[in-house]
Amino acid sequence: MIALAWWILNRPVGPGADSTAATSKPSSTAASTTASTTATIPANSIAAQAHWTIDGDTIDISVNGVVERLRLLNINAPEKRSGAIPAECLSGEAAGVLIELAPRNTPLRVVRHGKDRYGRTLGEAWLSNGTMLGAEVVRRGLAAPLTVGGLAAYRPVIDAARDEAAAAHRGLHGTVPACTVPARVAELKPRDPAAAAVLADLESRTPSAGVAALTDAHRASLVATVMSRG
Repeated sequence: MIALAWWILNRPVGPGADSTAATSKPSSTAASTTASTTATIPANSIAAQAHWTIDGDTIDISVNGVVERLRLLNINAPEKRSGAIPAECLSGEAAGVLIELAPRNTPLRVVRHGKDRYGRTLGEAWLSNGTMLGAEVVRRGLAAPLTVGGLAAYRPVIDAARDEAAAAHRGLHGTVPACTVPARVAELKPRDPAAAAVLADLESRTPSAGVAALTDAHRASLVATVMSRG
């Protein structure tokens, strides 16, 4: 059923299909987003359409009929499965936010910020109601703030979205599902052999999105809890 719903939201709109139906009705979730993820759309934005969701921080967009891959700037969502490497906690849910908000042919406004080393366009995208896609994924607790190469244009909005998610214990900040870092810490028993692995994740210099999403205070608290039980 999940795969079917994903296909319906992302299916191509062929020549005989009603493309207006795919774009004229805004998402109810998008309409309910808070001020932390909505803003005035930048004057230098360009018109685009959503084409395909890749994961929680990357989508394909169409600009004047040309498809390009857009890596949303200043966020890092959990990685999806890659070969033998399993998916990170809540990676599917993060991608699901973009599928929900911007199914295929949804009108977008996009600001580009150059290319990354993989040839993807770096930038941000907004719905017509001003919802910033990257910030909304973070607001739902499904991605971490990220700055690479000094590009920090959207960090104030995204950091505020992260703080809101943390205060509400959403997604990666909560103890449900069991794969989140706070949930793993909560399950530790005194002298638990699993504590070493959890502590290594929390103190990694290249943390996963699930760790990077945490506020500094929350991360420090979790480290203290793990050390008390290790």
